[in-house]
Amino acid sequence: MLKEAREWFKAHPDVKGGIEGTTTSVRDYVETFYTAGATQVLLEIEEGAGLTIPTSMRVVLPDDKAARGRCIRIEEEIDNFTGGGGEAYDAGQKYLLVGFD
Repeated sequence: MLKEAREWFKAHPDVKGGIEGTTTSVRDYVETFYTAGATQVLLEIEEGAGLTIPTSMRVVLPDDKAARGRCIRIEEEIDNFTGGGGEAYDAGQKYLLVGFD
């Protein structure tokens, strides 16, 4: 299920999850994307076995070219930390999918 990230973290203040390979929390990356100009940041939430955890992010990209570039560079940084290592680029996509592992 997709939830707006800031709202979800307000409702779940004790969740401290990180992104594999980094010391930066998911919550911090949400703010980093918004600061870079993201229109919206959504979390994919998984529930089960008594846990409710974010497993990935969907970052809605703005129309502004410079802001899109900043968001794409952040996604590329995360991808490098998690071992994806692929080069991100602007292909006119509406959003970025960011995995946490």
